[in-house]
Amino acid sequence: MDDYTISMAVKRELSEGMVIKNYKELCSVLSIPVCGGDQKKRQLKDLGRFFDYEMQGRAFVIREVFALPKEREDERKKGNNNKYTKLIEQILICYFYKSDFNQESFSMSGLWHLLGMVNEDYFRCRKIDEKTISYLKDKDPRVSKWYLNQFYTTSSFFLRKTVLVALRSLDKRGIFHVIDYYEGKKNDNRVTISDLLELKQLESIQNRALKHFGCKSVKEVIFNKNKDINYESYKQYKDELILNEMGYKDVYLKYSIACCNTEDWSGGDVLAIKKELNKEIKNKLMHDAQETYEKSRRGIPVKFPYPTSYEDIMFLLYNELMEI
Repeated sequence: MDDYTISMAVKRELSEGMVIKNYKELCSVLSIPVCGGDQKKRQLKDLGRFFDYEMQGRAFVIREVFALPKEREDERKKGNNNKYTKLIEQILICYFYKSDFNQESFSMSGLWHLLGMVNEDYFRCRKIDEKTISYLKDKDPRVSKWYLNQFYTTSSFFLRKTVLVALRSLDKRGIFHVIDYYEGKKNDNRVTISDLLELKQLESIQNRALKHFGCKSVKEVIFNKNKDINYESYKQYKDELILNEMGYKDVYLKYSIACCNTEDWSGGDVLAIKKELNKEIKNKLMHDAQETYEKSRRGIPVKFPYPTSYEDIMFLLYNELMEI
């Protein structure tokens, strides 16, 4: 099960103070497999990313259900994550310091824009239509739909992960209070989807959409070897199911962010901070593109047969569609 499915089950089934009499009941409540030995230990450690609990004999006493699951620990990446988080923290504190409100809600793409992670062309070219391809071919005639799909697949996955890691850290440290929720359009009005039955139905639809494409997680869809399986096709299929079965259009996660203290703002140059974050992210993605191409060139197995122009075109796209 992917993080999204587990998180939805935890939020739906568990609550603070709840007592689960034993491990098997916990697995039954969350609809997860019963494991044994070291596999059980790893499973319980991973569940600790979604909720906090204490043991009373064999019983699990739920102490807290996390609004966002914690990131899996990876010692190799802590340095970079901390670097991005510090910059994101400064930008958000500055934003709320200058705002008349201490709480606002954002879509994920809205956060990318606010934080200066991408430029306006990133969103304008995301449709990947003939007009977009023609515009970018003027920069380099080798640009094609395949390159744009690669660019948006790798960049959006990394941008989303970077923001979520930062939000989890800032929420845990009490600098911001972060809650995620679903919003959709119904009868020409945007509404919050909070009914537990509807949330369960959304989860069911996502699982069915994944099964339709033969995948177990959204990540598997994004990085699939089969060229006919991609995120846009998956999203279109899922959105059609949601519309037909629930009557909602344009459903996506939003993040309610409340600033707990703006007194930490030092009055620095926020545009310079945004440019630093943008540069760090762009350089990381360009490094990954270079590394991917080098592996392909050296004959190391990779997911796709990368052409010789891969490195050049990806660098062009990162500069044109991300740099601010």
